Amino acid sequence: MEPIEDKCTTSIFPKLPFLLEDHEDTVLKAFFANPKDNLPQQTCPDPPLSLPLSIQDRIRILTTLLERVQTPGSFQWWIELSSKARAHVIIFLSENAGDRLPWSTLESRDIVKNICNKITSGLKASDVEYAEEQECEGLSLWFQWNFSHSLTPQDADFHIILQLLRKKLKKVDWKYFPVSAHAFGWLLKQIQGPNLSDFVDLIIPPCLLFTDDYYDDYKLLGLECMLHVVQNADRTDLLRNNWANVMYDAVQRLCTDKDPLVIQRVMSILMNLLGCIEKDPSEYSAEFTKYDDLMKTILFQMEFRSDVVQKRIWLPIFDNFLQACGTAVLHWSDRICGMLKDSTVCNDPEIWISILQCTSTVIKNTWMNTDCESIAEIILRVVLNVSSFNAAKATEGEKQQIFSDAANCLILLQQCEGFSSVETQIKEITKNETKYFFHPEFITKLKICMTK
Repeated sequence: MEPIEDKCTTSIFPKLPFLLEDHEDTVLKAFFANPKDNLPQQTCPDPPLSLPLSIQDRIRILTTLLERVQTPGSFQWWIELSSKARAHVIIFLSENAGDRLPWSTLESRDIVKNICNKITSGLKASDVEYAEEQECEGLSLWFQWNFSHSLTPQDADFHIILQLLRKKLKKVDWKYFPVSAHAFGWLLKQIQGPNLSDFVDLIIPPCLLFTDDYYDDYKLLGLECMLHVVQNADRTDLLRNNWANVMYDAVQRLCTDKDPLVIQRVMSILMNLLGCIEKDPSEYSAEFTKYDDLMKTILFQMEFRSDVVQKRIWLPIFDNFLQACGTAVLHWSDRICGMLKDSTVCNDPEIWISILQCTSTVIKNTWMNTDCESIAEIILRVVLNVSSFNAAKATEGEKQQIFSDAANCLILLQQCEGFSSVETQIKEITKNETKYFFHPEFITKLKICMTK
C-alpha cells in the first residue's frame, strides 16, 4: 500500500481534502488539511494564498465518512487506519464540531456527532473493559482507549494531532487559522485526567496566545483551554518549566476585564493555580503571598466599581476567594469590611445576599480578631434596607433568606472575641422595637439569636 505521506503536495497552495474512498475495504485514505482562512483587518505580513473549503464540501466529506463508519466492521477499519491518517480525520471532525461556527452548519454538527457516537459504540462493543462506561460526548472515550493501548504518550493519536495543529498555531500567523484554533480547543476538552499531563509543554503556548488576544472569542477560548489544563494536569507538571507562574502572570492581567464570562474563568484559573504555586494560606498566615497580591487587585476592582452588574458578578466570586484565603483574610479585614459596607447601598437583593455570605466567611476566618462593630453594622445595614424603603425590591423568598442569613451571621458573631462591644446595642434593638425600623420578622429572629 502506498504510504499516505506521499500524497502530500508541495505546492504553495494549501492542501485540499479529496473525496474519501475505500482501499481494499480496510483503510480509508484521507488527508485533511485546514485551508488558510484569511481574516480581514488582521496585521500579519504576507498572508498566504487561501483556498477555503466550502460548507458544501465539508458536508460532502462528512457524509462520506459517516457512511463508512456505519458499515459492518467499521471499528476494526478505524483501528487499522494509520495514526497519521486517523489524526487528520479527527482534526477534520473537530473543526466542524461546536456551535456558532461560520464554517459549519447544524447539519454538519449533527453528522460529526453521529460519527463520534458510532466510533464510541464500536469501541464499547469490541472491548469489554469499556462496555460499562457512561455515554460521553465527542471522542473522549476513544482517546482514553488509545492512550491505554499506546506504548508511549508520543505514540498516541493526541500527540500526533498536537504536532499537526502546532504548525498552524505559531505566534506570527496563528490568526490565519481560526479553524485550527477551534479544533485545538475542542480536542483539548476531550482529554481528561492524568493523560493531559504528558502534553503540558505542547498545550500551554497556544493557550497563552489565545488569552493574550484582544478579540473576546479568542480570549474566552484561551481561558477555557487553560482552565481545563489546570483542572486536569498534575501539579508537578504545571510547576515544571515554571508553567504555573507563567500562566498566573498572564491571566492576572485580565482581572480588570468587565466581561462576566472572562471574570469567572479568570478567577477559577487563578484560584486553581494558587493552590499549585503557594503554601496553604491558613497555615502560613503570617506570610504575605500571591494570595495577598490577588486580594489587593480584587479589592481595588470592587472598591472603585459602583456598577450593580459588576457587583453582582464579583461578590459571589469574592466569597469563594475568601474561603480559599482562610485566616490570611486578617491581613485585609479592614478593607474588606469597608468594601462590604459601601456595597450595601446597592439597591439589589442579590447583592445583599452575597454581602451576607461574604460576611459569614469573614467571621469564620477572623474569629480570633474580628472587628465586631464593623461586621454588625454590615449585617444591620442589609436588614434595614430590606425592612424599610427598599422592601418592595425584594421578593418574599429573598427576604426570608436575608433574615435567615443575617441571623446566622449574628450567631457566628457571638462566638467571636469582642462581641461584648456590640452586644449591648443589639439587645437595645430587641427591647425597643418601635424606635427602630427593622422588620418584625427579623426582630423575632434577633431575639431568638440573643437568647442562645
